[in-house]
Amino acid sequence: MKLSELITIVVPCKNEENYIAHLLMHLRQQQDLGNTRIIIADCSTDKTREVIQTMKGDLNVEVIDGGPVSVAKNNGARLATTPYILFIDSDVRFFNDNCIIDSVNEIVYNDLDLVGLYVK
Repeated sequence: MKLSELITIVVPCKNEENYIAHLLMHLRQQQDLGNTRIIIADCSTDKTREVIQTMKGDLNVEVIDGGPVSVAKNNGARLATTPYILFIDSDVRFFNDNCIIDSVNEIVYNDLDLVGLYVK
């Protein structure tokens, strides 16, 4: 099964013009991301949306109205049609290019409902 059929990425976002470009760059480098849906729930008053449009490249990015973090996450999750949702912040960096696909494979193989992580 394709990654895009398993996971939707939701990013709550507010005034992240200095960070969102780095996240999008790291997402573009993830293996097998393909057409995975990335929903950015944004309530910015700065140039975040302009940066997103400039930096999204060929990613399947959809910007929706956000709000406080819990509201933004709920707004994004409500649109997900996949069995799993990855919530990440705008300042996240991945230290390898297989992080998302490896995590999803682990979730599917072990029939997990929730996965946490160690933060560096």
